[in-house]
Amino acid sequence: MRRWRGELAPMSKQIHILGIVVLLALIASGCTNKGWEIVYAPQTGAPSGSVAWASQPMRSVTVFELADERPDKVNVGGEYNKLGTMVERYQSSKPVPQLITEAVIRNLESQGLTVLRSSGWTGDPRSLPDIVTDLALGGKIKVFWVERQPAGLYLPNAGWLGENTSSQASVAITIVAPDGAVLWEGDLVGIDTYRTSFGSSTPKKMLEKALAEAIDQLASNPQIEKHWYRPTVGDSTGYAPLVSLRF
Repeated sequence: MRRWRGELAPMSKQIHILGIVVLLALIASGCTNKGWEIVYAPQTGAPSGSVAWASQPMRSVTVFELADERPDKVNVGGEYNKLGTMVERYQSSKPVPQLITEAVIRNLESQGLTVLRSSGWTGDPRSLPDIVTDLALGGKIKVFWVERQPAGLYLPNAGWLGENTSSQASVAITIVAPDGAVLWEGDLVGIDTYRTSFGSSTPKKMLEKALAEAIDQLASNPQIEKHWYRPTVGDSTGYAPLVSLRF
């Protein structure tokens, strides 16, 4: 049967239609970046340690890989249009649990602690496996997200001149002794916001800042930091040595 120029064969028509459907689906779902190389850059230097602790040796800690409890485990944020539709998706080139666990380890090692890495425990003291270190740290990632939306004045040739951008990192952690006694538990939270009628931000850097603000609390929060030191006999801190055996 003769076909006119430009007319597709039945199978070609099906392929053509399928291609259009896929293209429309991609447009509707928004573009995705290739993955940010997110870097943990501490905002604080050495731990804030009091003079009483300064001469005491540091403890050892087993850091268990953090569990991912984010609603969206694929993306770390997105860019939205004025109507609230996501037009670009932000992703991390490294799995988020690995990224944030490594940030925790880097922070602790920079303070002088000896760190062993493990997995399979998320902070429930009743299910703590045997450890060979002074402490165990585990937890869950609750939020790791940044989003940007245009704001301010709109110019036809320039687009929106301002934006509203916010980022947040929230990690619930538990620090326990080898016998399962809870020494500290709570949320490490970092937030960064940028709201302006004229100007622009860098969402990746804002997410990194929120991450640093959260993880740096391992060194800046005195209620956490005091557990990193191994008290000596007769010291003035009042913190007793940890039990090293489980019964």
